[in-house]
Amino acid sequence: MESSQPVVLPIRLLPSNLRPLAYRILSKKHGLNIKSDALKTLADFIGPKFGSDWKAAKSQMFIEEVARLWKEQERGIFIDAEGLDDILKDLEALESKNLKDTHQVSMDSFLKAKQKTDISPRVDNQDAVMADVPPSEDERTTVTQTSPATSVTPPPMRETFDWREYFKLISAYEQPLFDYNSQRKQYEQSKTSVSTFSGANIEDSVHLHRRRYHIVRDRLLRNENFQSGALNPYASFATTESNGTITQIKNLLGRNNQQFLLLGMLTLVNNNWHLEDPSDSIQLNLDQTEPNDGLYYTQGNIVLCDGVYSGGVFYVTGMGHPPAEKRAETLEAIGNIDFLGIHANMRIDRELHTRLKLLEREYDHKMVILGSDCFLDDFRTLEAINRLFTKLSELEDSVPITIVFNGSFSSIPLPSAEYKGLFDSLAEVLEKHPVIAGNVSLVFVPGENDHWQTPVWPKQRIPKLFGSRLSRVARSVQWASNPARMVYLSQEIVLARDDISARFRRNSVVFPLLEAKEEQKYEDNGDEEIVNLSDNDAEDQPPTLKKKSQIDRLENLPTRVSEARKLVKTILDQGHISPFTKNLKPVVWHLDHTLHLSPLPNVFIISDPTSPAFDVTYHGCKCLNAGAFIEKRKMNYIEYGLNNKRAEIKELYF
Repeated sequence: MESSQPVVLPIRLLPSNLRPLAYRILSKKHGLNIKSDALKTLADFIGPKFGSDWKAAKSQMFIEEVARLWKEQERGIFIDAEGLDDILKDLEALESKNLKDTHQVSMDSFLKAKQKTDISPRVDNQDAVMADVPPSEDERTTVTQTSPATSVTPPPMRETFDWREYFKLISAYEQPLFDYNSQRKQYEQSKTSVSTFSGANIEDSVHLHRRRYHIVRDRLLRNENFQSGALNPYASFATTESNGTITQIKNLLGRNNQQFLLLGMLTLVNNNWHLEDPSDSIQLNLDQTEPNDGLYYTQGNIVLCDGVYSGGVFYVTGMGHPPAEKRAETLEAIGNIDFLGIHANMRIDRELHTRLKLLEREYDHKMVILGSDCFLDDFRTLEAINRLFTKLSELEDSVPITIVFNGSFSSIPLPSAEYKGLFDSLAEVLEKHPVIAGNVSLVFVPGENDHWQTPVWPKQRIPKLFGSRLSRVARSVQWASNPARMVYLSQEIVLARDDISARFRRNSVVFPLLEAKEEQKYEDNGDEEIVNLSDNDAEDQPPTLKKKSQIDRLENLPTRVSEARKLVKTILDQGHISPFTKNLKPVVWHLDHTLHLSPLPNVFIISDPTSPAFDVTYHGCKCLNAGAFIEKRKMNYIEYGLNNKRAEIKELYF
């Protein structure tokens, strides 16, 4: 009877306490994934409802019922807060609703009846495999009753998959906060819970570069070539006597005229280059340094330096970047952490990931990335966009699922009213193309001239009020931060807009030895006599001369190709979107982890008008840049096939 029910003393249940139980029932048993906001909603409901008995059978049966209703309503496999609220309201309605035959069912009686008549789960449509983590002592008996260890092959969940549930844009200010524990060599959820400017403190500033150093160092120690001591990527290190052992700077004291291998961050102090690591710093002499080719070297870069220590100065003979690591290897090393908060329990579900990967092949989806600086105050830009929309609308089956617009959206900073008028003009163009407006998600990445932006990274998204008219015309308008992350099924895509190539060139280290060799090369070329050989003469060339000419042709790549490779390799080797010191590119201290590229994303879209358009793949990471949006009467954009992972750089004259 209801009157004999004991009084429930409500408690405040933390999501972290409920997570193991929710994971065991929802994820392991029912194949569902509960998001962080939904887990908090569930904890806020169960705490007052069940009190201190939140681990008992009654509470577990309630979570079972939540899973059952969620799957019956075909809401997908991701449980979000909004959908969970609807489910909880449905269950609460059972308690107050008078059913037929004048039988009133309360929540408690409903769960009791459920426990008597249906103790075992429905094995015909649910995965009843128990969690690998053993339950606690007070859970052991109750969990055994509600979740018997029945091993059933889970049925295919293909019919429940909706690709739209796995196509999301995640702002840098919405990503879960993580800290790197260098002692345990693993990531931990940050103690800072505020993802805004106000959440930063001086301690975050102190540990910012130290955290970068430890992440790169631990990645380097996992490198097979480095562990074996054969540093093949670094030709200048081939004769090192240190056998690949990194020495801390503080340990150089008193060890004059010995050779060492150092790892640290390049800094410029009083016009002298220094190398810093967590233990100390030391001045560098770069007069005889031969750096690895095809890389930028600037302040803030974490580099390997091979050389000799003498008199308080480190004389560098070779310098290079720590090699990047493939995405799968990094995830394996750090425990498959989900940095974007998509999967349950902050871990990437391998089985789900495999299913999503197979699902990608079934859809012929593509995305369009426009070039940088879409100046909406330039009539040519609107004309080019109108021409592009017309072309994309010609074949409705090949319409992209998203178009990424890269700022700045005004050539100069404008007052608010005029700035809003720019997006109103774009809305007028969009109204002429209902196919685009009704089927394509428009993503806007801000630039330097856009409203409410500062030089600090990550940049806030453009306020929605500026695109109010645009939102009424288009089906989906998303305002991204800069940078931002996009998830499409199994792929992680990074969107960034920055003039990073120009910043690298402005702040690059000048190596005297390289400068002298370049001057000598030009002098030698001027003194050489140019001889045109006929085909017969070419056949008479010695084999060594033929081989040399072939090597020269391979080394002399087009400038745009070598520049693209140089930019991509530098960024990915550094594992950071902005590998500079804080004076060159300031960042929000406690959000620096949102700029890390560890693990490497599947696709890295770096929109940089100061670099030529390119499509470069490095360590499995596809890097794309469409260049500047408008060049005279030509617009530049990229079409990227999400199923086959192929990109096509395109030009459209208007």
